Amino acid sequence: MRVDDEAAASRQFVASSPTMSAQMTAFATGKGRYLVQAAMLALMLAMVGSFVTRRSQGFAIAAAGLAALSVFALAGTAYVWWRSRQKVLIGVVSGGLTFNQRRTVFPLVDARLGPWVSMGVALHLHSGSRRFVLGGRDRRIAPETRLDAPPVRTVDAWLWAPEFDGLLSVAGYRAGLDLRGPALGEPTRCLLFPNPYLAEEFGSFAFGKQLRFQRTLSDPSLVLDVDDDAMRVLDPNGGALRATAVRADVTATPATFQADSVTSGDGSTYDYPATPGLAVYLPGAQPLTIGCLDLAGAVFRFSWRGHSSRPNERPAYVVSGADWLTLVENFGLTSQLEDKTKRKNA
Repeated sequence: MRVDDEAAASRQFVASSPTMSAQMTAFATGKGRYLVQAAMLALMLAMVGSFVTRRSQGFAIAAAGLAALSVFALAGTAYVWWRSRQKVLIGVVSGGLTFNQRRTVFPLVDARLGPWVSMGVALHLHSGSRRFVLGGRDRRIAPETRLDAPPVRTVDAWLWAPEFDGLLSVAGYRAGLDLRGPALGEPTRCLLFPNPYLAEEFGSFAFGKQLRFQRTLSDPSLVLDVDDDAMRVLDPNGGALRATAVRADVTATPATFQADSVTSGDGSTYDYPATPGLAVYLPGAQPLTIGCLDLAGAVFRFSWRGHSSRPNERPAYVVSGADWLTLVENFGLTSQLEDKTKRKNA
């Protein structure tokens, strides 16, 4: 679909670019990963062959390959740094959205909303074979919010929740979309995903278990519906009730989860990241250990001010920045929370 020359944008929004786009991540976690692994294996075989046969050609091939990989890694790092500082201009036009003043229109009639695992929600847009995923950072959802698109870990551009809702109010009204968040007095839905750092507990050679676990990281393990009166724990597949409690009977403790450091055979020490989290207690149910992996640059976005418990473990679940703020606010812990994005934007 093309933009009619007479159809000018009635409003424009400026979105931020993530360090990795949805397409880049799909390549890196799909065929691209296997290409890199194949290249590394070929280099290893060349080096082993050169040692066995004592041929200088093998060393030369391996050295050239390592140099090429180093250049590729440096170029990739530079591109990611450059990309993270770019802005994306979003135009609202008759029938949909445009990006960076290009003539391709992404219609909103086919747009679908889904979870953005670490930060909020994602609006999936299509124009022919082209795809664009727009993130709504810190955007919250209600139990009635339709999530027709699969969860994603990265997006192509993102807006903070107020701007994201502003765009939907302008463009969504025209397309007849109903992608609203929680209304006043309505519960907020939080999606609990498996903690990817739990993979470190499987061991280096548990390839099958690692692979099966990686496939589940974008699938919610539990659903929490939270309001001022109650908290409900639901199964994400079918909505079966797992646990429920009056809000006054539910407690939460700030925690910074960090597993013990590991010392390798050469004496070097690896410190596992300290994950900000909560230990949530519902009467008659197992405690829920919940962390948040939302980032501000290259570090975790959130941390606790002052004292917090430091369990020698990893949280079982992680939530997006949007759901994390919901839980922190609901338990009255906002004054204890450090948010690096607020400090950066101040």
